[in-house]
Amino acid sequence: MKTIGKYQIAQEISRSAAGVTCRARDPFRNREYALKILSPLAAISAAFKDQLYRDLANSWELVHPHLAMIQDIGEVESIVYIATELLPGLALPSFLTSAELLSIAERLTLIAEVCEGLACAHSQGVAHGNLKPNNIFVTDRRKAVVLDFGTGSWQQLLIASGVRLNGLLPNYLAPEQILGESFDGRSDIFSTGVLLYEILTGQYPFQAAAGVIPREIVHAQPQPLRQWNAEIPEELEQVVFRALRKDPRERFQTAEEFAANLHRIAEQMRREAMAPPVDPQATPAESADVASVDVAAPALELATPIAETAVTAEVVQPPPVVEPAPAAFAPPPVPPAPPQYPTAAVPQARPATPARTNPRKRRMITFALGAAMALSMVGVIVVRQNMAAPGGSQKPAEQTPAAKQIAAPVVGEAAKPTPFVAPAAPAQPVAQEAPAQPAAEQILRTQVRPLWEAGKYAEAMRLVDEVLVSNPASAEARGWQRRIRAAQEAEADIK
Repeated sequence: MKTIGKYQIAQEISRSAAGVTCRARDPFRNREYALKILSPLAAISAAFKDQLYRDLANSWELVHPHLAMIQDIGEVESIVYIATELLPGLALPSFLTSAELLSIAERLTLIAEVCEGLACAHSQGVAHGNLKPNNIFVTDRRKAVVLDFGTGSWQQLLIASGVRLNGLLPNYLAPEQILGESFDGRSDIFSTGVLLYEILTGQYPFQAAAGVIPREIVHAQPQPLRQWNAEIPEELEQVVFRALRKDPRERFQTAEEFAANLHRIAEQMRREAMAPPVDPQATPAESADVASVDVAAPALELATPIAETAVTAEVVQPPPVVEPAPAAFAPPPVPPAPPQYPTAAVPQARPATPARTNPRKRRMITFALGAAMALSMVGVIVVRQNMAAPGGSQKPAEQTPAAKQIAAPVVGEAAKPTPFVAPAAPAQPVAQEAPAQPAAEQILRTQVRPLWEAGKYAEAMRLVDEVLVSNPASAEARGWQRRIRAAQEAEADIK
């Protein structure tokens, strides 16, 4: 059995210009690994070799659910090897051909996970530089994992030293890499854009002969995605073309921004797919009724305090109906009602008939009952206003001006009640609830995200649960909850 250092080679997994990947066993740990054996380094100078070792050491420190974890790095007889965890699953091309047809949203999610892993590496100053379909692995749980960190640096050093790489395919390199310039995280964004274009359309973006592809990458623009697949949203097409800009300064500047756009569009497409289909034979009136119901439904919860107060205000209106007409009262005289409250709508009392006895006494009893009813209704209104206001425990002497205006006319002038208008009281609960959303978003973006990037998933989940308690409808908080759970599952699998 062939060995490389302490590793016993079991079988070859894949081969590329970067080297050979084998399934190997460490007899000391009794574990199997994916062993990447790089091409010999005899033609590389000591300075280049030191640079490669520094880049590999930085890659060794990367820990993220969407990055394959490096377990060991070594050199035996000028052969450098990288031992990585052996994951169950398939490389991206094999997965796409063997699995059932994935929706556009599912494909976007896979590439968004790739961007999340790249964002972790870029935040620590490490760029991949050799992204291609076979370096993206999809686990049995359908989670994307980026492989072979460090091979991009090795490849660049070999090219700079004049070594000819047999089988090198530049199809996924960024324009600056084709031109021999140094690469960074924005180069990985270009390579990811090429991958995304290909898995969305089934077509490579730079259609040309093999020897002309490098020139096409530097100068040519790919065909619009919607020409290949009309179901691709226009917004998604713009996102992909931004990632494929020739100038690195015009692309997404961070992989995190790229991932956020992909997650947002994928979530939007899922919601649209779950929406009930619209009947094309429905009349415009029916469509308008459905739309009005759908829009009004979410506002019912917030509108409840306002609706309750409005009903109370309408109940106050009946007292003018039961009071007699001003002309039927005996002295003291009552001044006429103000012009803004017309009395035409108030029904007149029936004229007394000579057959009834003591008509004046009967009118006074009716007036007293009407005044008592008006006083009780005003008292109910004032109590509800105080309960709805933030300082509901105010003393009676500190009533709002609106309450004083209601009470005064009824006590002093029973024949001139003022209709109740209370727009200010219901608006207070809505004004107090509005600031809750910015606070939740601030917690998710300034506290949860740093904990997520640092791998502190338990603390991040605790903050997300607190946000959901105060704001259960937060779509962003639920998205973080799913992402953190997936990360915890992936971490548990690794352990």
